Amino acid sequence: MESFETTVTISKDTFQKLKKYKKPPHEKMRVAIASVVLVIVGALYIALEQMNSVLGFPIISLGLAGPLLHHFNFNYVTKVNWRRMIESSGGMDTFELITSFTEDEVKVYNPANGGTAHIKYGTIKRFAETDEWYILITKENQFIIADKVRLIQEGKDKEFLRFIVGKCENVRWKK
Repeated sequence: MESFETTVTISKDTFQKLKKYKKPPHEKMRVAIASVVLVIVGALYIALEQMNSVLGFPIISLGLAGPLLHHFNFNYVTKVNWRRMIESSGGMDTFELITSFTEDEVKVYNPANGGTAHIKYGTIKRFAETDEWYILITKENQFIIADKVRLIQEGKDKEFLRFIVGKCENVRWKK
């Protein structure tokens, strides 16, 4: 028996709005720390070798370029994911996903290709809330989107949140 079901229309605009939730929460900090460490190591290498260092300048360059490379890579991966979603939906650039929250798992059905993804609650690691959606994100950065507006209209939003809190352990909550 299904406890909750919502339908969400996915478009490129929707996908762009979700992009900011795709990055793990502390990823920017990790990239920044790694960059600072590389710059310091490169500077120390140069200082210890008294400017005869062949490796010092490339290490500093990598440290300075790291955040930029990370940003471009993330944007590239996002574009590839969008193209894959279009391919899997039969070439349509707007499609619907029907999400059912059952007792054991979440089922995401794509009517465009007839495929259903079965996602166990234990794989969900992050939860975000926007004005329009509740977004559940798995370990592998898969999105599960519930239509918050519809749940509010039906008066089921608070019940849905209680249900999700009970099913998803060790989840990071973000508003």
